[in-house]
Amino acid sequence: MKILGISLKNLNSLRGQWTIDLSNKIFENDGIFAITGPTGAGKTTIFDAICLALYGQTPRLGAITENKNEIMSRKTRECFAKVIFEANDKKFISSWAQHFSKTGKKLQTPKHVLSDYKTGEIFSDKTTETRKKIEELIGLDFKRFRQAVMLEQGGFDAFLKADKNERAQILELLTGTEIYSKISMLVYEQFLNEREKLRNIIFLRDSKMPLNNSQSETEILDAIEKIKKSCEEIKTQRNDSQKSLDWLRGVLKLENELREILHEISKLETRRENFIFNSRRLEAAQRAAALLVDFSNLTAQRENYKKICSRVKKLENDIATASELISEIENQQLPGLQSALNELTKNLLDASPEEFYARSKERMSMFSVLAIDKRNIEINKDRANKDFEQAQFLLKAAEDNQAAAQDAYNKALDDYERITSLRAEAIFEAERKKLRPGLPCPICGATEHPRIFNHAEKITSDFRNKNFDDALKLARDKLTAARRKLDEANKRLNLERANESAARTRLDNLVTQFNNLSKKYEADKIEISNLMNKIGVSVKVVQEIIPALENWRAKIKNLNEEIKRAQERREFFNAKISDNKNSLSQERSELAALKHELEEAEAEFQNKLREKNFDNEDAFRASILEQEEIERLLRLKNEIENEQTRLIGIKDNTAAKLEIEKSKNLTSKPLDQLELEIKNLEKKFNDLLRQSLSFEHELEDRKKLQAEIAELNHQYEIQEKIFSNWAALNELIGSAKGDKFRVFAQKITLSMMIELANAQLERMSGRYVLMARPESEGLELSVLDKEQAGEIRPTENLSGGEKFIISLALALGLSQISGKKSRIDSLFLDEGFGSLDDEALSMALEALGEVRRSGRMIGIISHVQALRERIAAQINVIPQREGVSIIEGPGVSYRKST
Repeated sequence: MKILGISLKNLNSLRGQWTIDLSNKIFENDGIFAITGPTGAGKTTIFDAICLALYGQTPRLGAITENKNEIMSRKTRECFAKVIFEANDKKFISSWAQHFSKTGKKLQTPKHVLSDYKTGEIFSDKTTETRKKIEELIGLDFKRFRQAVMLEQGGFDAFLKADKNERAQILELLTGTEIYSKISMLVYEQFLNEREKLRNIIFLRDSKMPLNNSQSETEILDAIEKIKKSCEEIKTQRNDSQKSLDWLRGVLKLENELREILHEISKLETRRENFIFNSRRLEAAQRAAALLVDFSNLTAQRENYKKICSRVKKLENDIATASELISEIENQQLPGLQSALNELTKNLLDASPEEFYARSKERMSMFSVLAIDKRNIEINKDRANKDFEQAQFLLKAAEDNQAAAQDAYNKALDDYERITSLRAEAIFEAERKKLRPGLPCPICGATEHPRIFNHAEKITSDFRNKNFDDALKLARDKLTAARRKLDEANKRLNLERANESAARTRLDNLVTQFNNLSKKYEADKIEISNLMNKIGVSVKVVQEIIPALENWRAKIKNLNEEIKRAQERREFFNAKISDNKNSLSQERSELAALKHELEEAEAEFQNKLREKNFDNEDAFRASILEQEEIERLLRLKNEIENEQTRLIGIKDNTAAKLEIEKSKNLTSKPLDQLELEIKNLEKKFNDLLRQSLSFEHELEDRKKLQAEIAELNHQYEIQEKIFSNWAALNELIGSAKGDKFRVFAQKITLSMMIELANAQLERMSGRYVLMARPESEGLELSVLDKEQAGEIRPTENLSGGEKFIISLALALGLSQISGKKSRIDSLFLDEGFGSLDDEALSMALEALGEVRRSGRMIGIISHVQALRERIAAQINVIPQREGVSIIEGPGVSYRKST
């Protein structure tokens, strides 16, 4: 399998549509390329796109579904990943895509499609089916793909840490050696099948019963002939009884039908009697309908007469009301208003109301300015007092907050020191458990360990079986946050202390100003009160003087205006009385004419009521029905009449049929007797038939049994030879799980891979040699350390740098193993080179170069400067603003997202 091209859109920081053509000559010529960029730029997203396009999931996020998509770029509505790859000498396109609904609120189900690169033929467009076909083409599921092809960050040593079963499965998928496991299981299954066949033959042969020789064949044939004759006689008797039974059932059915029809006719008669009242209502409504137009016209005349009567009455009332209002204005309103005006101006000696108002307002305006100044200072004083109280409150809150922050900091510091101590103890305990008798201690170098015991119970239960590094990081973050909050609390406390002092000083200054203005205000208040006594105004509060003066002036003005309005209203009502008297005369003349017309119309309508047989207008009104009700009653009447005609016809027809059937008189037996006779005849017939069949089967069985026994003896001889051969083959290679033959094949495959990996290790360091552990059926690994006097070490005890070099050698060796089912022609490595020194890095690159020269392509993600300087072909991931990155390099193209 080889990756030829990658396309992605809106994945993590790589917003927009990007394409990387790995078939570019630069990549083909170099065979190895680096993906570079600062941490967090989005380098690993390129590898995520490969996994997403092939398997619909990524190592970091798992499967992407309609309920959870954390890989789509922020503020975008769709994303996709696509790879062009080659497998089994054929090119394919695998694409994965997901988008939001038109409303932008709901993620849609992802689409996963596999198609032919040349023809475009779609092999699958369903997620589960596509993933299965990808696994069949590549030969690896997602977990094996990550262990053998996509060695992601933090999982570089996945193959090294895999158990023997996982390691065997990877080797099977890559080399095609799984056929040995299948052969082993098929041999075992065939062995079981052949053994079961042999047992079945023996069981069948032994289960055959001996022949029954109680009757001869001639006697059995005579008995069969007698039974046939008896069956013919019974069949004739049954047919005769069945005809009589069918006739009797037909007669009973017609009698029941006739009874049911008579019952229906009786119910209809009751319904017709119940409808008599509605029939009378219908007839009266039809007579009333002929008079509805005349009644409507008469009603309109009555309404018109009533309206004119109402207008005459209203004109008479309006004339009376206007006369009363004129009398009230002349006798009450005008004299009262003039008296009030004289009372308001009687105390003004040498000045008119307007002159007195002007002089008084000028003096009071000066007093008002003083009152406003006093009020402003009083408001500022109250506000300053509230500010001072608020400052005291904030100061108290700042002191409480600083004390709480100090307590939180002290607690966070205690937690951090406690977890640091627990982590150190856990690390020491973990190292203590690794000590083995005869092996040196990594701390003191001693080879004897007399005090190995378990201290796990000393570790607090809060952190047992948890990751101490995560707990320590969390405690460190909490301590930093608490320190920051304590600093902020101290700054806030100092600020609130300064604010409280400033508020106290401002309050004292405003109290002094307010006391000085209050003295002058009281003196001016007495002087103005004396002035206002001239117009008879008693003022309780000096601030109300100006409104009182304005009110006095307005009262004089309003009284003059009211006198004028009263005179105008008197003239208006006099004119209105004259107009209403003219209208009243006209309305009375029209009313007299209408009354005569209405009396004639009333008499004519009464004549028409008598013609339609109505005693009076109330009887006519009671007979009126809505048109829908009339139509409903007509439908009911027609239904009753039609149903009566139909039922009478059915009754006559059924009665005639019944008379015809009764005249046949086929039997006088009752129904239950005929049914019992037929049942007994059928039972007797079936008993004879079963007896005859039993005799016939016995004759056939006698002939077959001898032939079957002979055939089973022949089958036994053949199957016994076949079983012997399969039993011998199963002893050699057969097993239920396929492990007997598989382990043998995998030992050879792993040996080849170890040999290739050791060649890479020799080039990189020359210190380590990989070995298979004999006690693990040859599928577990150990490392021989040449610099430690040939000491053999388990892979679990390797350091981080050692694991990386050995894992890289295994990955390179694994990539060089080709099988019929899967060949790895692309290898992707995500970081891991940072733990190597310059010499080891050079050796690792040289080893990668050996794999490159075999026609395989290798992609490396790394921020190690030395590595980037030694690889010519590079794809650069460059961060931009707002968490967005761009890609630059050979074969890279871009199209902006819409």
